[in-house]
Amino acid sequence: MSDIPSEEWDFRPISENWEMPYAVLYEYCRSSKSRKILEEWFAAPFAIPYGATLYGYREELATLGVKRKKMSIRQFVEKLFEACPDFAVCAPFLVLLAQEIPPLIRRYGVVDVALRFPCFPEPWVKVKAERGKEYLKVRSKGWPKPKQALWEPRELVDQPHSATSELCHLAIEWTADAPQIKADFNKWLGTRHPGATSGRRATWERLKWLSVYRLSTQASLRYTAGKKMVDEYKSLHPSLGDIQTVFPDYDSQTSWDDAVKKATESLKGNFVPDILHSVGRMWTA
Repeated sequence: MSDIPSEEWDFRPISENWEMPYAVLYEYCRSSKSRKILEEWFAAPFAIPYGATLYGYREELATLGVKRKKMSIRQFVEKLFEACPDFAVCAPFLVLLAQEIPPLIRRYGVVDVALRFPCFPEPWVKVKAERGKEYLKVRSKGWPKPKQALWEPRELVDQPHSATSELCHLAIEWTADAPQIKADFNKWLGTRHPGATSGRRATWERLKWLSVYRLSTQASLRYTAGKKMVDEYKSLHPSLGDIQTVFPDYDSQTSWDDAVKKATESLKGNFVPDILHSVGRMWTA
């Protein structure tokens, strides 16, 4: 049996629809070059420059029990969610914090991870098991639809979360022609729309690719040894099921290698394309 921890490749515990897009993005970030810049972001002190925009709202934060003192970005985001577990209440302050995010994070298209998940880079499966699914579920809510500009938190603190709408900021690369933009948007919509079951299956498939990618790169397992290890592991841990077909039970060298290739392509360029993103970098915030 390989020494690679099961939470690095057995994604069967990621089985609920609410966690699908963020779990995929989160785990791909853990294997991409954006991991280092995200860790640096969370470790940075919550002070000038990062706390500058929010400093004007220190009284509102103090009311929520979040007092400005020496802490890291990671600690600030954790305390914010602890103080107000309703994502709709946190959202305006997170959008202000987003104005301080370094350009590299925006370039990598991982803004959602930088604002929502201070548990990064702990494995998603481990976080879910140790902190409970509600810890992740609260952070996986859609952004509330504001009545006024999202950068005016005083008008939004009491804004209820809408379960039927989501505000999406779309960065579009205008050098692409109109048919390509439409095609990329439809592709993004297919994975994002709640009723898009085929898109959901395609998104879950990405976890399966990543599973084989990590077995190949972190545990140095080629198909024959990898399949043997995976089969032995599943015989010992069958009860998790495989609701979303994320278990890497590929039955040929070709399909195994193809999965590694697809995961590698998804990670190319240091960011995570086509998971929550489309033309240019689309991000939900």
